[in-house]
Amino acid sequence: MTAAVLAQGRVQPIERFGQQLSDLAGFLYDALPPDHPYHHVHATPRSPGAPEMWLLGSGGDSAAYAAVLGLAFSYAHFINPNAAEESLSTYREHFRPLFELEAPRASVAVRVVCADTAAEARQIASSFALQRLRMEQGRLGRVPSVQEALAYPYSEAELARVEVILGQGFVGDPAQVKARLTDLATALQIDELVVVTITHDPVARRRSYELLADAFELSRSHAASSPSAAAK
Repeated sequence: MTAAVLAQGRVQPIERFGQQLSDLAGFLYDALPPDHPYHHVHATPRSPGAPEMWLLGSGGDSAAYAAVLGLAFSYAHFINPNAAEESLSTYREHFRPLFELEAPRASVAVRVVCADTAAEARQIASSFALQRLRMEQGRLGRVPSVQEALAYPYSEAELARVEVILGQGFVGDPAQVKARLTDLATALQIDELVVVTITHDPVARRRSYELLADAFELSRSHAASSPSAAAK
């Protein structure tokens, strides 16, 4: 029976996604209904509780799943910045508590590149912009160096697309980035941000987190301990 449970995630149509989320919550909280085919399967080792369940999504479908299953929801602004307000509204409007979360809890996941100066931040971010441009053109690969990104022979159309890519993130010095993130949090009525920084140089990535932590008066050890940092 356990093998059947583990195997079901290998090849499943997207229509099964909602049921898979529900099953996952049922296993974590040991709360599968008596008529569920896997009711007698229990996640081990057993613990006196379960980790918080967050669903990361970039549209209304994910928001709806999180709402009806009573999960916390993090909107993936770094993937799709255009549907944040609508998705969060859907989540809050339709939320119903099922497990431990009694009220909707939301965050927004954002792409940030922070440096000592705005000009430096833009140069660092050019690496990701070129990588994303290539990906959209069907050319997959690693994030290029800043030197490669700056020397790339962009066409006018590519330059225009790069500006859009950069504009979808939060690029600048600490004061600029903090102001924009604070405005976003206020507009979307959220008090937590999940930050992802993609750079060619890991040193620049760490520095970005450190500057952001200082700007929001967080401890640097917290900001640098993982690939993402929560800014409240």
